[in-house]
Amino acid sequence: MTTLYLVRHAQSEGNNLGRMQGQTDMPLSALGRAQLEPLAERCRDMQAGHLYTSPLKRAKETALAVNRYLNLPMTDVDALMEISVGVWENQLMADIEAGWPEERRVWNEQHHLFVSPGGGETMRQVYDRVVAALLDIAARHPDEAVFIVSHGCAIRNMCAWALGGPEHASSQDWVGNTSLSRIDVDAQGRPTLVFRSDIGHLGELESPKDRA
Repeated sequence: MTTLYLVRHAQSEGNNLGRMQGQTDMPLSALGRAQLEPLAERCRDMQAGHLYTSPLKRAKETALAVNRYLNLPMTDVDALMEISVGVWENQLMADIEAGWPEERRVWNEQHHLFVSPGGGETMRQVYDRVVAALLDIAARHPDEAVFIVSHGCAIRNMCAWALGGPEHASSQDWVGNTSLSRIDVDAQGRPTLVFRSDIGHLGELESPKDRA
């Protein structure tokens, strides 16, 4: 059995400003930087053998906090990046609502069927690449725990896999900034979702949208 601890990055400037980031490489916000200390404390006594992270800034900054007391070997994995959303990259959410109402409806209501306008990824492509990455990581670490630092949409698809398939992305809420989720993967590559979006360490530093 391999234990995968999934960590969403701390609040980014894009989250704070109401932008659709996708793979736009934004740093953490002031609140996001403040969230790193309780995250580091939360992780300091957890047992793990490796840390894998998306290479985007907001994930890398968060990964360094996860690893502050653990000193684990760290590996960047491109497949753990957020969805590429084409012409939506770095657009204000309000402008997306106004300019692409049908695509935005699918994003909100049928998440697993979403197709990025203007050359980005389909949600199924995201699902397939993150599942392949998790299976590869699990195969490398039998009978071990590892941390995976990634993004909201990517983790939503990871949890959908553990719940039974891509369509389960549409029935989930977003995981919170710096949240921990856990998926166990057995020797046959079968996943079990143990818990999801635990942000108990944040207290008053919870991101505002995560209170909704």
